[in-house]
Amino acid sequence: MKKIGQINSTRIDFPVMQARDVNVRNGVLNQNFTNVDLSSIYAIYDPHTDKFTFHVPYSIAAKYLFTGG
Repeated sequence: MKKIGQINSTRIDFPVMQARDVNVRNGVLNQNFTNVDLSSIYAIYDPHTDKFTFHVPYSIAAKYLFTGG
């Protein structure tokens, strides 16, 4: 964990993470995945809103979104 800039947010790295039964839905996509390797994702915690924003590298996301699972 490390502090980021003057906004007092904290970055949390997740070096290895696996997810099961992942659903991706928005106005364009509607895909389901059985097992997903989310290596190298990280989250930014904002204490002002008390929320996390998760960031997935393009290389990880593209591996699943363009193959359909």
